[in-house]
Amino acid sequence: MTTLVFLGPSLPRDAARGILPAARFLPPAARGDVYRAARDHAPRAILLIDGVFHRRRAVWHREILWALSR
Repeated sequence: MTTLVFLGPSLPRDAARGILPAARFLPPAARGDVYRAARDHAPRAILLIDGVFHRRRAVWHREILWALSR
């Protein structure tokens, strides 16, 4: 199991890697990304630091609840 981190402009990837060197870093999350990440990778933890809001739909609260139930 791994830790998945959705991040973008709020925190530089190098800084995040210094804190969580074994994590897998992904671009900012949009609707469906948290669901797919939980389904496909069965991570130990998902950190949602940055998401998209204008270009695509934002992460839906239901997919976060679904991921937590896994």
